[in-house]
Amino acid sequence: WAYEKGQLYLLQARPVTSYIPLFPELVTKPGEHKMIYVDIMGLTQGFSNTMSIMGMDFWARMLTIIKGGFMISSLDGTSPAIHGRQYLNVSNFYKGGGEKLTFRILNGLDGNLTHIFGNLDLEDYTQGPVPKAVKGMKGGFVKMGLKAIPAVIKGSISDYNVVLKSFLNGVEKFMHSSDTLSVDGDIIENVDRIITGSGSIMNDIGVIYLGAIASSKFKKMFKDDDVEADITSLSMDLKGNVTSEMGYLMFRMAAYSEIKETVSKDEFMSKIENNLYSADFMSDYKYFMKRFGSRGFMEIDVATPRTWEDPSSVFDRLKDISTDKNLSEGVKKKRKDAYDRLLTLAQEKGIEKKFIKTAEQLQGTFGYREYPKYVLVYAFGNLHNLLLEYGEKLVKTGQLENTYQIFDLHVEEVADALKDSSIDLQARREANLAPVKKAANVKDWPLVIDSRGKVFKPKIVSEDGDLVGAPIASGKVIGRAKVLHSPYEKSLNPGEILVTKATEPSWTPIFINAAGVVMEIGGPLQHGGVIAREYGIPCVSGLIGAMEIIKDGDLLEVDGTNGIVKILEKA
Repeated sequence: WAYEKGQLYLLQARPVTSYIPLFPELVTKPGEHKMIYVDIMGLTQGFSNTMSIMGMDFWARMLTIIKGGFMISSLDGTSPAIHGRQYLNVSNFYKGGGEKLTFRILNGLDGNLTHIFGNLDLEDYTQGPVPKAVKGMKGGFVKMGLKAIPAVIKGSISDYNVVLKSFLNGVEKFMHSSDTLSVDGDIIENVDRIITGSGSIMNDIGVIYLGAIASSKFKKMFKDDDVEADITSLSMDLKGNVTSEMGYLMFRMAAYSEIKETVSKDEFMSKIENNLYSADFMSDYKYFMKRFGSRGFMEIDVATPRTWEDPSSVFDRLKDISTDKNLSEGVKKKRKDAYDRLLTLAQEKGIEKKFIKTAEQLQGTFGYREYPKYVLVYAFGNLHNLLLEYGEKLVKTGQLENTYQIFDLHVEEVADALKDSSIDLQARREANLAPVKKAANVKDWPLVIDSRGKVFKPKIVSEDGDLVGAPIASGKVIGRAKVLHSPYEKSLNPGEILVTKATEPSWTPIFINAAGVVMEIGGPLQHGGVIAREYGIPCVSGLIGAMEIIKDGDLLEVDGTNGIVKILEKA
């Protein structure tokens, strides 16, 4: 564009495809102190899609309760939740928590963040006063840690099973409470029962930290020995990991000859509804639906459709699973072999008893780190069904066109509408969704962005053509790449290497076929890393841009022990 004699002329125009329409509330004006943000959803939850209006409200409230004032969801807090997205405001986190805590969190989340912030002068983003919302953040962080200490001490000096039993009892009570939600009750009270109840299951959460402590002890025991891969292998086949349990159960269901002989979803559903499969399969299927029917893609969003709403989808998942190899036996053998090698080494060092006790502690507790999220998703599944019932009431009054529109509203708006049928909910929906629509075309949300719209990406470290990332799950494997942007975009065939941005629990069945995994983002405790180790699959992460470099059919060597991906041959 140009000005000529006071007149503005448009000289050339074309779509700007690289622009990220950051929400106005997160933008700072020229001359104001800049902020820098990390996209929490993609990094910690494995998806970058925008959550529903109601779903983000619930998730943000629950995190605030669970994290004890450390995750503050207000705009001036550490984790602003707005228009279906949530960020880590690194600027405010730094001001409230200090440099040491900030980098401890960033480095622990993802290797990409280590590269980005390690080469960034944070002084540009930490100017100005400390916001009121984060002034008590250090105290909140300490308070969160103190909650875990009694369980850690009790589990360390006595029997960890006592603490574990207490944790599981609390979990059962919370899950049962969610089973008894009723549409006849007040919607605000029903929602509050789930959101505030989520904090109760954290009272004995310290038992999970015993597993992390055990893992740390192993590294000290064998710090001068080259046994990192064996230590990682001890984290396979862990007791209490509900996500890997789901995968194992689906593997067993897929192996039934009667399922292999079923040719269509219609036939599958007809036999399920008429109880025509064998008693053994029907027992497994009913258990699966009761235990995991609440799960689905983006399952932390209360708006997400659940597996039990479309049971026929289970058939497609089962048909995609290769049962040629016994997944469970292979994993058990790999863990036992690693255990035996480490035990021999411990005997040579004279620390046999210490090793055995630590290994038992790791195996008995660390798998439960996935449990709190599973329980919350289970409760959200029940809340999802309940909200659809409330939505049905609003459809009957003409305030909603379909029940799923309820998730485009804040729960207070729904509560008001249930009492007053004259309230125009469609107008409120449109107002809530307007900011979301501005970012609807963004398919690849940036991991790090500042308040002036600048996007930060780490450069992939390349040594002699090798891609160097973070080692997540040990082992080395060669296979053809399959690049997936969503869980069931296309089939992942046995022996192929899964290449993706990040994963969450709905991806679990896909891992059964994978020979290796390459992810753009996600640390060791993100879903992809956890399941890769559980199933004994080599995994490398921290390679933003890998999905552009690697194409379907490329022959890859994935070295999960050293964090290296080699492209041996282009497709």
